[in-house]
Amino acid sequence: MEEFFRGRSAPAVIEHYDVLIKCLETDFRVIVFETPGCGFSFPKSQFRFDFSDVNDLVAEFLGGLAFGPYFLAFPCVSAYGAIDLAARFPSLVAGVVIVQAPSWSEQVKWKNARDRRNILSKPVIGQLALQLLKRKRAPQWLEAALGRREMLAEFVETTDAAFSQGACFCLASAFQRYLTDVERPLTPLAQPALIIWGEADRSHRATDKSSTRQYCPAAREAHFERAGHFPELEEPELFAQEIRDWINSLNDRSP
Repeated sequence: MEEFFRGRSAPAVIEHYDVLIKCLETDFRVIVFETPGCGFSFPKSQFRFDFSDVNDLVAEFLGGLAFGPYFLAFPCVSAYGAIDLAARFPSLVAGVVIVQAPSWSEQVKWKNARDRRNILSKPVIGQLALQLLKRKRAPQWLEAALGRREMLAEFVETTDAAFSQGACFCLASAFQRYLTDVERPLTPLAQPALIIWGEADRSHRATDKSSTRQYCPAAREAHFERAGHFPELEEPELFAQEIRDWINSLNDRSP
């Protein structure tokens, strides 16, 4: 059984992945996890969210599970972590699915457009502001990001239920320390790659989506016309079939 490993994209929480897991579990061992600062994965007070530190922690987690090598499907900003892991820990990674992530420089433009008043990028101020406003900001972000508008109410309800129980949303720390304005020198993938974009994501209207290929020139690519920022959650059946087709094509080419 192939090991299919899902990171999650804030402010989505693990409960949002129930349908996708059901779509994949007959063919894969599916593992969904939250990095520190997301959902109920609470970071320690001294945790700094630096790019390499977060990725090293994920590598330790993957290694500890001992199910690898994995197909990593990391969305949005976490996709760069998957690319980094594939280069530094190649024995852990069989392939990478890059979901809703362009080049680093294009993603920084996206980040700055999400923080036009330059609040989240300010240490301490950004963290305090997001803590106070996360239950208001998350629905606003979801309204802008979801392509499947009929899913908005349920999506917001699930996120708000997590927040009401104390879930964290450390977007400011990620913006300040993980997705820095100084571009990370990422090594192009040696492993097979699949790029998936949701075309109805209004937050990425100005993004050069072709820029993702600088990390994986030979990647297979799929575009979901109805999906927005969360193609794996908005079109789970389509996403699951794309994964099956891609991995089957890799197996067909194996000697």
